[in-house]
Amino acid sequence: MSKVLLVTGASSDVGMKLVRDIYAQYGRLYLQYRTMNSAFEALLGELSEKADVVPLQADLSDMDSVWDMVKQIEETDILPDNIVHLAAPKAYNKQFHKEKWEHFEAGWEVGVHSLITVLQAFLPSMVKQKYGRIV
Repeated sequence: MSKVLLVTGASSDVGMKLVRDIYAQYGRLYLQYRTMNSAFEALLGELSEKADVVPLQADLSDMDSVWDMVKQIEETDILPDNIVHLAAPKAYNKQFHKEKWEHFEAGWEVGVHSLITVLQAFLPSMVKQKYGRIV
């Protein structure tokens, strides 16, 4: 199979733009989203006839949900060799000194912990095939 892409945060504006621009370069696209929205649903419909797209609902602030996503991918035996991590927690417009610690923890879970978990799962196959890209 040709290249396989996993995009976390695929339902974001940046994620959808990226997917539209590069979907044709990949044999399969795993598109992670936390919450389905009408624009992402339209993108999935648009790509359904053009590409092998697998939408994956996962809350990256919840490690059980991250592991469920990893297992879903592993069960297909078609593992990603390109990973783009765009997931981010909901942004709040607050002064730094007024920010609650829970928001920093959520940022860590989504931005770092989930990525480490995904990389631990899929880096070995990238190393084995001597190819892989992570953005």
